[in-house]
Parts: sequence; C-alpha cells; structure tokens
Amino acid sequence: MQVTQQPERDEWRIVLPRHGASEFLVSVGDTHFSLPKVDIPPRCRVAQNLTAEIARTWDWKVVCLYSLSSTRIGNSDLRSRYHVVEALCPDAQPPDGMVWKPFTSLSAEAFTETSDLVAISKFLGVYKGPGKDRIDGPFSKPGWFPECQAWAQDQIRQLGLHLTGDFQQLNASPEFSLIRFETDGPVVWFKAVGAPNLQEFPISLTLANLFTGFVPRIIGSRKEWNAWLSLQAEGSHLDGDAESDAWTRAAEALACLQLESFGKGLHLLDAGCRDVRICSLVGLIDPFVLSMSELMDRQTKTSPPPLSHAELVSLGAEIKCHFEEMEKCDIPNTLGHLDLNPGNILVSRERCVFLDWAEACVGNPFFTFQYLLEHLRRLRAHDSIQELRLISAYRNKWRPFLSPRDLDTAFGLSPLLGVFAYTAHRFTRQYLDLSSRPEIAGYLRALARRMKREADALRGRFICVP
Repeated sequence: MQVTQQPERDEWRIVLPRHGASEFLVSVGDTHFSLPKVDIPPRCRVAQNLTAEIARTWDWKVVCLYSLSSTRIGNSDLRSRYHVVEALCPDAQPPDGMVWKPFTSLSAEAFTETSDLVAISKFLGVYKGPGKDRIDGPFSKPGWFPECQAWAQDQIRQLGLHLTGDFQQLNASPEFSLIRFETDGPVVWFKAVGAPNLQEFPISLTLANLFTGFVPRIIGSRKEWNAWLSLQAEGSHLDGDAESDAWTRAAEALACLQLESFGKGLHLLDAGCRDVRICSLVGLIDPFVLSMSELMDRQTKTSPPPLSHAELVSLGAEIKCHFEEMEKCDIPNTLGHLDLNPGNILVSRERCVFLDWAEACVGNPFFTFQYLLEHLRRLRAHDSIQELRLISAYRNKWRPFLSPRDLDTAFGLSPLLGVFAYTAHRFTRQYLDLSSRPEIAGYLRALARRMKREADALRGRFICVP
C-alpha cells in the first residue's frame, strides 16, 4: 500500500487576548486546555499565512502582532512557535472546540503543556509589565489596526477613494508592518519600518519627491510610526520567465534613474542612503582584510580551503589598485541599490518602478547594474544572448557621457568591486559579532572567495601592480 507523504507544515500556537488581555482564547481538550494551533507552510511570510489560515478554518478576521521567542521549559528541549494575534471582532462566537477563559482562572495545571501558560505570561509582560520585557513599538498592542485603517482612509480620501474593508497583512512585528489595502479603486500599501531599517522612511519620502517616474507614489506619511501609504504600482516582477524586453527595459530605466540622480548625491546621503563612494570604500579594505583573516582562521571545514592571510593581503592590494583604475574613469556618483533583485522591480509597458529602498546607496552606478546582471544569470543560466542585450541596453544609456574605454573599464571592474562594495557594506552594518552567527561567517568567507576569483580573472585584462 502506497503511503502519500504529507506536505511539510510549521505549527504555530496562537496567543489571542481580548478585553484588555483579561481573557484568552483556548482550545478545550478532554481534561486540559491548550492554546489554539495553526499549521502553515514552512519558510513563508508568517503573518500572511497565519491570517489566511485562520480566516479559512475559523472564519475570523485577525491581525498578527508579533511572534514570541522560543521558550525553554526547565531541562526540557521543548520549543514551540507562538504568535500573538488580535481578532477584529473579539465578541464573535468562538470556533468549535474553543472558549474564552479569564487569565485569572488559568494555571499551569490547567494546560496540557505548561509552555502555553508561559507564552501567555510572556505576552502579558510585554503588554503590561515594566522593565526590559516591555515592547513599545506602535504595532505591539491590541487595538492598533483600527487606528491604522482609519488613518489610511483619511489619506486616500483626497483621491476620492474609500477602503472596502478587505486587506492582506504580509509582515507583522512591533515596529515593522506591511499591509495591502483594497479600495474602490487602486490598491494602496501601508508600510512601516523600524531598526535597523529606519533610514528607509526618509529615503522613501525623498525618492518619491525627486524621482516620481521611478518609484511608487506616496500619498501619506506618519513620522511617529515611520510609515507611509503608497499607491500600488502597475507591472509585473522580473523572473526567469519574463520577456526579454522586460529585462532590457529594467536596465534602461535603471540607467535613466541614475542619470537623473546625478548631482543629488549629498542630498541623498543626508536622507540616509549608504555611502559606497570609492573614497569611502577604500578605507574599508584594510579592516576587511584583517577581519576576513580572522574568519578564515575559524573555518573548521577543509573544503573549500580557507584563504591564507597572504592571499587576503594580496587581494586587498589588488582591490585598492582596481579602485584607483575605476576612479580614473571619472564616473559620477549616483543613486544605487545594494539589494536590487527581481522582486524589487515592477515592469509595465509604460514604465519601470523600483521598490524597497532600505539598501539605497550613493556610489558607482555600475555596481548596482552588476547586481541586476547577477540575478539574470541565476534565473537564466547560460543565456548569453539575454546577458548581452541587458549589458547593451544599460551601456547605450551611458554612452553619451562616458568614453568607450571608460565604459569597458567600468563593466570589467564591477564584478570584483561591486562584490566588495556589497560585502563591506553588509559586514560593517550587520555582522559585527560574527562569533555568534556561524552561517553569516560562512557566507562572508564565500564572498571573499568570489572576490579572489574575480581578481584572478582580471589579471590578464587590467595591469595592476599592488
């Protein structure tokens, strides 16, 4: 008899309070209570899938607040996922097999697993308690969603639009939020950001003001939430099946946006864009070599072999030399995007729109194009014709401003220097304590090896004497 393998699912336990967190929704078993459980696909947007599954199985509209960290109970290795959820109609009839119970009536003995009560207590500590456990983010407490919904309605009224009541929550945390609101016209998006991406708020407002043809239109903002509301841009995301013309239009639009940003570099830096100008990157080479040497020394695997200290010193010297060569081209510093991927680009017949500017930067424009080219290669391996089309489309937009030699130099050096710009940026911002993040340390070692291969490939094309 053939056994059908069930698709993998992640179980989440739901902490759902009402009436000022005086009551909680629990599932009723034969002798004990438990927190409700919801299964969703793994490696997905948790908020989006939890709200959709609860709507499907409970027929309830809910919003997610945030996930509670895994809880270790005594010497047990039990670890469960808990998510705090709010019902938009808390007085509706509970789903079958569930009841509302006052918190004062709950005890550890009443639950099948005591970790459920610990999760409730942890939520109450976050919600009501003083001290280090308290979270004060704008989206941490029940009741924030109706306020957000009313604010969104106020913003779109100027356009003659009205919310229909339908929405889709994609991200949820005390400080971050991403919600798709349906209207009687075009869709609008609510987005809020927190640390470490606070700079995305002023950057997004600045770009919407300066480059209206290349970014979504913002129709309202709220500083205390670091949030903004924008009209949904038309178009389709780039992917492996996208038409060739869509990729070339994206490359042309990228070049046009960068050319339009020429002369606005200082203004963009003031708005929060990352500084990846050559003058700033050169100063990161020696610290990068030193730190990477330490990471290579910590490598425990024998394959691929770690780079030696001498190899890294030589690599650093070559990077400096190639930066000097790139600087001779006198390429202007423009707006760039350190996370330019197909998911951040919408292409339509009318225009191309670039999204999600948390990784906006100011620096050599060809680095950003190199990131787009790398994504094309991953999605369409060995499609050399499309690669040439993409390069030609981008190059043609720059041809009136740079000589053929300078263009050749820019395209030739960007595979190495673009990887360094990305790596140095990520390393200095996010991965300072690498000893506790072995997966990140491994990723950085892989990037260093990639730089070494790119530098080796350049030796026959560019004269560089470190």
